[in-house]
Amino acid sequence: MSHLRDIAIIGLIIYVVFTAFSPGNDGGPPEGQPAPDIQASLMSGGTFTLSEHSGKVVILDFWSTTCGPCRRSLPALQTVYEKVKDGGEVEIVSVSLDKGNRQQNPADVVTRYMKKNTLSFPVILDLQNALASAYTVESIPTMVIIGPDGQVKHTAVGLYTTNHERLVQHIEQLIKQAQDS
Repeated sequence: MSHLRDIAIIGLIIYVVFTAFSPGNDGGPPEGQPAPDIQASLMSGGTFTLSEHSGKVVILDFWSTTCGPCRRSLPALQTVYEKVKDGGEVEIVSVSLDKGNRQQNPADVVTRYMKKNTLSFPVILDLQNALASAYTVESIPTMVIIGPDGQVKHTAVGLYTTNHERLVQHIEQLIKQAQDS
């Protein structure tokens, strides 16, 4: 009987670990609901206002330079950004949750990271977690796909895969689904 109990405990642990680290289970806005309208300053200058992008698919990617899974996902986001940036149908904006420290300004940290890794997508620095709070982001990376109708179409929490091409395909598939719905 002890053997069956051990199997049950192991099964429960696997279930808890799997559900705790599966994309889509750790926060983010509910799918099918209107996306919270946000307005925030872009690090490159100007302002991003979600409602001004009605009719487009909008990707909000929440990340930090200190997050290993985020660092692995950003090159794929850059690849997709390069493909869609001039098309006018998809808007990609990343939201950095970097806070810096006494010795380093968070904007400088993010700018250096972006340059070092040849990343050029727009970045919002969310120092007060206002956007993360509006989108109920509880862990990173979190990617929110908003459809042309302003509804949240998909929320992905965690790293889908470490394989660059599979991650690019996954993001492109989410964009297509948001466009088709």
